[in-house]
Amino acid sequence: MTESLNFELEKDYPISNADDEFDNSPKESWKILIADDDEGVHNVTELVFSAFKFDDKPIQFINTYSGNETIEALKNDSDIAVILLDVVMETDDTGLQVIEKIRNEMNNKMVRIILRTGQPGQAPEDKVLIDYDINDYKNKSELTSRKLKSSIITSLRSYISIRKINELNTTLERKVEERTAELAASLEIIEKDEEAGKKIQFKLLPKNNKNLDNIFFTRELFPSLYLSGDFVDYFRIDKRYIGFYIADVSGHGASSAFITVYLKSMISGFIGSYNHNDVNLILKPDMLLNVINQALIKEDLGKYLTIFYGLIDLQTNTLDYSTGGQFPFPIFIDKKEKKFLQIKGPPVGLLKVAKYKKESLQLPDDFSIMFMSDGILEILLDKSLKEQEQELLDMLSFDTSVSELVDKIGIKNGRPLPDDITILNVRRISDE
Repeated sequence: MTESLNFELEKDYPISNADDEFDNSPKESWKILIADDDEGVHNVTELVFSAFKFDDKPIQFINTYSGNETIEALKNDSDIAVILLDVVMETDDTGLQVIEKIRNEMNNKMVRIILRTGQPGQAPEDKVLIDYDINDYKNKSELTSRKLKSSIITSLRSYISIRKINELNTTLERKVEERTAELAASLEIIEKDEEAGKKIQFKLLPKNNKNLDNIFFTRELFPSLYLSGDFVDYFRIDKRYIGFYIADVSGHGASSAFITVYLKSMISGFIGSYNHNDVNLILKPDMLLNVINQALIKEDLGKYLTIFYGLIDLQTNTLDYSTGGQFPFPIFIDKKEKKFLQIKGPPVGLLKVAKYKKESLQLPDDFSIMFMSDGILEILLDKSLKEQEQELLDMLSFDTSVSELVDKIGIKNGRPLPDDITILNVRRISDE
């Protein structure tokens, strides 16, 4: 059954380069597979991208017209970056069957899948997005060339990030095998490699003491090993919104550090989807945690994380936030009170069915919020949990800085730590 692709061509618009954090070449072109039983859809899609380049590389199209052809094409070519997949081909759900085979039978988690349909009632968007591991869903009747290009750009960025993680993981495994055989003679080399990894990870952290519209972000991160499973980030989304998060991946070392790279990549992708494709997931803390939860479970990376994600709306002067198991709770301080922001939610990537709540807080002119990863509780020895929470409250005042808190707790660089420790302070002082 054929489905027409109904959109008018629009003028090209500038395409930004992929993140400099990732190595995007050395291939000569991006391979995109069009899977659709309508020859016209193939022709129009190729026309839209006739002069398209991303990172100075053009598109190379691979054309298939059935589910079986699509699977065979993927078996024969491992470099396909994106699939534009029709739902209805041989049967009403051919596209959905193809997704199951790609993700589960072929175990191909890398290729990005954009599902296109001319009959949205046949495959409802909400159900498909939840039940199937796809990266975008498009209704052909509402699809413009601009939206299609934006979706392709976002998918290529995601593909680059996933490929980089796989490359890093492969490289790490190879190095571990090599070093194991030479352990006695190569200990110094291993330490240098890990130190280099630490430098790379720390370069991904945002600039310290950053001022975004008179809201100041200050952070410290102390890994228990060379590489940290903790991570923190803050960023401007647009003129109205500022986002930030603090995360703690289960375990320690390189495997946990890789998840922090993956998390940063996902968040960057959500920001790109908002700016290029009007997808506002980055503005919905509870839904964002749910999507990350499903992504970690589907990728089956063997890790979960705790996270606090916050969104500051400069126009309404509010903080919307959700948490996935983050503990201890953040401590909010203004000129009148000092309290924990208590909101509960399950860790992210641990439970297939997980629900996250969104809370909102009206921000006063002057406020300070201190965030800490749970490694800080390992320093407060021989105390009950309630005593530890009270001690943290007692340590803090409105004027307490991150460096002062570090001194009060007794964290010192070079001192062995039982767990990674991260501290983030978000504050505004109206007269600054």
